[in-house]
Amino acid sequence: AVAMAALNYFTLLRPGSLFLFFLLFTSRLTGSYGDYGWQSGHATFYGGGDASGTM
Repeated sequence: AVAMAALNYFTLLRPGSLFLFFLLFTSRLTGSYGDYGWQSGHATFYGGGDASGTM
C-alpha cells in the first residue's frame, strides 16, 4: 500500500515538476533584449589615403 501511494505521488508530481523546470529554463533564454549602445565598426579601404580606390 505504501509503494502504491508513493508511486501515485511521484506520478502526479513528475508532470508538474517537469513543467516548472521547463518554465525556469526557458525564462533564462531571453538574454537578447539588452541595449548595449553602439558597437565599433570596421572598414577596409583600398587605394589612397582618401579611400578613392573604393569609389
